[in-house]
Amino acid sequence: MNVLVAHSRYSADPHTGENVHVERESTALERAGVTVTRYTPSSSELSPSRLAARSVWSRDAARDIRELLADQAIDVFHVHNVQPMLSPAVISTAARANVPVVATVHNYRFRCLPAINFRDGHVCHDCRPANLFMPGVRHRCYRDSAAGSVVAAIGQVPARATRRHVSRWLAISNHVAARLAADGVPTERISVHHNFCPDPGEGAGTRTDEVLYAGKLTEDKGVRLLLDTWTRAPDMPGRLLIAGRGPLEDDVRAVADAHGSVTYLGGVPLDDLTAIRRRCSAAVVPSLWEEPFGLTAVEAMAAGTPVVTTGTGGLADIVDETTGWLVEPTENGLAAGLAAAVADRGLRGTAARARYLEHFTEEVAVRRLVGHYEAVANA
Repeated sequence: MNVLVAHSRYSADPHTGENVHVERESTALERAGVTVTRYTPSSSELSPSRLAARSVWSRDAARDIRELLADQAIDVFHVHNVQPMLSPAVISTAARANVPVVATVHNYRFRCLPAINFRDGHVCHDCRPANLFMPGVRHRCYRDSAAGSVVAAIGQVPARATRRHVSRWLAISNHVAARLAADGVPTERISVHHNFCPDPGEGAGTRTDEVLYAGKLTEDKGVRLLLDTWTRAPDMPGRLLIAGRGPLEDDVRAVADAHGSVTYLGGVPLDDLTAIRRRCSAAVVPSLWEEPFGLTAVEAMAAGTPVVTTGTGGLADIVDETTGWLVEPTENGLAAGLAAAVADRGLRGTAARARYLEHFTEEVAVRRLVGHYEAVANA
């Protein structure tokens, strides 16, 4: 099996989840004996004006893909993020070469200009094909830029025109799959293909009264809700550790300076996070937006650590009441879940790791993905 993997790498944060996943999955495929050719240009390579034009329809990316398909016997073209460096042109190019296209959907860009379905502190579904994404333009949803939002909206026209060329849409959660179907993608072309994380191995040890938040420090991730919950709830037990970077970093530092039970760790490498997770009573994922998946929850479960979460979006695929605590996205709901987790001292971690081994390992993901490749190639 020879697969061409294409992905427009984000330049602002090269270690963002999508960048990491594409490289991780490609390497896993190679370990399984699949020949992988990568085409992963970075958006740092162009000026903003050229980037905007390329995001709508890139002749350069189409030419590059056409040459790669001509030079090699490619069985499947697997595309991930097309914006801004690839554009929908690469999908059309593969279709003209009679190479089946598989597309992984990591976010909500197909129906939301900033790709997160979240605006002004709440979940937003205002944009629909019928209104041509005008609410997103009006609210300057793409990077708070009117011009950028217009370009992003225009880019949806060719994106929707090339949908018919995709043989298999791989949604990273049932929630994303439902959104695709609601947006008009034929359900027979949609399959759920969860992300995976490396197995850190089974760890054992005494659990502390700590709980860990690891992720971006943003409103949509529920960081402010977490800070308010921890500082306002009476007699909150345990200690809160926060790892990550983002716009709310100053707020996190201020709370950590004022409250002895809160520690800000800054950015922490994955191996160190694993060691921290293994000693904590739980990991907390208090997201307010509709998480497409929830990799940080899977990483915690791989380490045998249960998860306290709001269960938004794809998180409902990962965590249940045997592997953690599903709570309301309110201060009272989150406080109750955190208190229960500290009292439990990691006992639900055994079930959490068992669920990881059943659904979210590299072996499970690669076997499922190769099955999708074979199905579209044979068709």
